[in-house]
Amino acid sequence: IKEMPEGNYDLVISNPPYIGIEELNSVMKDVKDFEPLIALTDNQDGLSFYRRLSTLGTKLLKKHAAMVLEVGLYDHPVKAVEILKAMVIKMLIYLKIIITIIEF
Repeated sequence: IKEMPEGNYDLVISNPPYIGIEELNSVMKDVKDFEPLIALTDNQDGLSFYRRLSTLGTKLLKKHAAMVLEVGLYDHPVKAVEILKAMVIKMLIYLKIIITIIEF
């Protein structure tokens, strides 16, 4: 995601390329041979899109919105959640700041 989409959304759904480059050789042949490489891997650790979405999430999502993302296997879901927790914390801090401002 290089450009920032305009507007705020109730729901963001993504199946980002989440296979780390070092895991690419272990992907099932019917996936690896028929899917474009760009759809499978970020050519890094498989987490770069989650990092980008965690940065964009606070700007993209409306209040009470949801983000649904496909994740990989093994420890990938845990790593993705850790990255996205930072977005939630930012949103909560932002909300707390707004509430504090309104209270004054």
